[in-house]
Amino acid sequence: MRGLWADEEIAPPGAFSRFARERDMNRRTLLPIILLPVAAAGCARLAVPSPFNTLAYVATPMPLAVYQVTDTRVIAVTPPQGDSRAARATEAPVTTASSSMVLHLTLAGRPGGVRTSFDSQSSHERVSISTAPGRIRVTGLVKSFEATVSNPVTGEVPLGNDDVAGDVELVIDRRGIEKTSSFPEFSGAATPFAPLPALAHALFPRLPADGTGPGSSWVDTVTTTSGWGGLETTLHSVNTYTLAGDTVIDDRVLTHIAVTSEVTVEQVMDDSGMRFAQTMEGSVNGLILWSPERRLVAYAEYERDWRGTTAAKGEESLLDMRITGPTTIWLVR
Repeated sequence: MRGLWADEEIAPPGAFSRFARERDMNRRTLLPIILLPVAAAGCARLAVPSPFNTLAYVATPMPLAVYQVTDTRVIAVTPPQGDSRAARATEAPVTTASSSMVLHLTLAGRPGGVRTSFDSQSSHERVSISTAPGRIRVTGLVKSFEATVSNPVTGEVPLGNDDVAGDVELVIDRRGIEKTSSFPEFSGAATPFAPLPALAHALFPRLPADGTGPGSSWVDTVTTTSGWGGLETTLHSVNTYTLAGDTVIDDRVLTHIAVTSEVTVEQVMDDSGMRFAQTMEGSVNGLILWSPERRLVAYAEYERDWRGTTAAKGEESLLDMRITGPTTIWLVR
């Protein structure tokens, strides 16, 4: 299977790998200084127009998009300040959850609209859907999913592909998601450790109106709900995007968009008759590198920092929680 850049094997392009290495060296540095200005790269070598004219989702001759999504979260639980020493002795260890998922997506759209058919993984039936003019129908599925959850008490526990099921069924217009009919769902042990609840909106973030230039900002508000494996999640996110400028990686011009988000996550879970409630607030900040050639996100990195509480229904004591860690997305084909 080949990568985004010419005949490279599936893997982040070399510069993306440098992103990852630099992030491991310094977690506080979200955007390492490896982005070269267009002028220094020599504009004569570039085969695409200025990316500011191509910030729109448009059907291209390459309908298949393969994304790899990796997610790492570190979950720390502590009793609230003021609890007794005995309570602090029961402090839970830090849990680390890591996952990697490959999504195969097909984008179909024509100026006059298009009718697509596909075999639904969830209903096991052939489905036909008509897409309005100017819209793109996105269908697909999870081809692989691997995850581990570890802490000092249980060690490392692997999770398998069986914990993810369902199809991707979206409609997008030039600026982003117009309708979400279906998205893969997590079950079993993977449920509490699924990637960002609004993953579809991270894959297809909201784009600005025509005429946006460097330094311009736009805001998008996203509210999503999901009910996976007994876990009900509501996410509300206010996302601010800022067009930072051109970037050249491996002789390809990309558009660098900075992202800052304020997030509230509310979760309720039933476990063996016990009902738990959790409320988290914080940020998800990062960057997007947009491909003017593919008219898709080529790479994105989001760093979460959430704080909140969790408690069993009927219990007065609350546990303080903090969840941190990155989610990365890259277009590998």
